[in-house]
Amino acid sequence: MRTKERLEEVLRAAGLHEMAAKALLGGYDDFETTSPTPIIDLVRDLKAADRPDLAQRAIDGEWDSTPEEADEWFEREGRSLLEEPYRAKMKREEVALMRLEIEKLTRDELVELVELGHHRLRVVEDALARLEKARADLDQALQVGKAAKSEIWAGRQEVALLEEIIKPKRRRKQVPVPE
Repeated sequence: MRTKERLEEVLRAAGLHEMAAKALLGGYDDFETTSPTPIIDLVRDLKAADRPDLAQRAIDGEWDSTPEEADEWFEREGRSLLEEPYRAKMKREEVALMRLEIEKLTRDELVELVELGHHRLRVVEDALARLEKARADLDQALQVGKAAKSEIWAGRQEVALLEEIIKPKRRRKQVPVPE
């Protein structure tokens, strides 16, 4: 189920039918809306609807687009951005519209936006720290594996040497000499 559909179900269950319809149309979706701040819009609308519990869930990232949705968008639209610089592709009207949207935000909403940015930064930093720890653990396991391989090789050489020492020497059969 897509993120916008999950959000729509929650909003509809909460009795927020207009917001649910907007969610289903992609109005709060990172890739389907024209708003530069869809999650901030969602938080603002939820607070206006007196649903701080749902607003906090939005701030916590519950309705951020998934990596799969980001990949779909990239294949649909994002790949073309690599062909030419993004700023060159963006029209002046779009930039002006984004500036107007940001200017409409109140001081509290701007503070919220910054806090949301800090929260997401912490999430990314935590993920990077876990990746670094996993890498260090993997490096340590690799070193242990190399040491074990050396021990196994040395053990095999010792076994081969012992087999040579223990192996009975074959005696030559004496062939009777005809008389």
